Amino acid sequence: MENKKRSFPLPDISPRLLEVSRFVRDGSSVADVGTDHAYLPIYLLKKGVAKYAVATDVREGPLVHTRDNVDFYKVSEKVAVYRTDGLVGIEKYAPDDIMICGMGGELILRIVTECEYTRKTGVRLLLQPMSSFAELRKGLADNGYSIETESLVRDGHMIYQVLVCVYTGESYTLSPAQLLLGPENIRENSDLFREYAQIHLRKLDRKIESKGGAGYDVLEDIELAKEIRNILKSEKTEDVKNGDGI
Repeated sequence: MENKKRSFPLPDISPRLLEVSRFVRDGSSVADVGTDHAYLPIYLLKKGVAKYAVATDVREGPLVHTRDNVDFYKVSEKVAVYRTDGLVGIEKYAPDDIMICGMGGELILRIVTECEYTRKTGVRLLLQPMSSFAELRKGLADNGYSIETESLVRDGHMIYQVLVCVYTGESYTLSPAQLLLGPENIRENSDLFREYAQIHLRKLDRKIESKGGAGYDVLEDIELAKEIRNILKSEKTEDVKNGDGI
């Protein structure tokens, strides 16, 4: 009887990580920062999208799982497992697409801006923040990282944001709503975006009612809520470039 090779299914990655994978360029080398189980780089390698990957984490614990999974899926020759803080030393692996997923926006910003390699021509950043969206976008804008594209994805009962950025060295300004919701998401104005904007609007309204009633200054929140309402009134926003407003 002919011996058949044992086949392994692809790693079961979440919808939010699957959305990130859509933006990885064919034939690229990738870095997965804070990799945990390394399912995303393994998925990209097994699908034939990425040619090489470096999986990093600041803690040894997650990297134990990473090595086990890399061995299980038979991709050890294509994956470097590297313990480091953020992107320190990443230049020796020369990744084309750098994925930073599942972290707070301010931590992502620190990791990006502290690494000179992220400013190298041809390098792209695929970011999936869990919080501090406005702070992340403002920091990217201030430090010359242009937002090429954005997307939203539903995963369970949550909606997540994905940003694809490159360094241009040119700073720009975004409006409060653009900082929170994303200029490209606003431009796309999809049904999912409108649902997402409504979620943030309800949060703002509750904050205004609660803090305003207690005597706190909520003028900035009121202006942001007004801007989001104006966006939602529009069936389709006009095309605008970074810094041109809405």
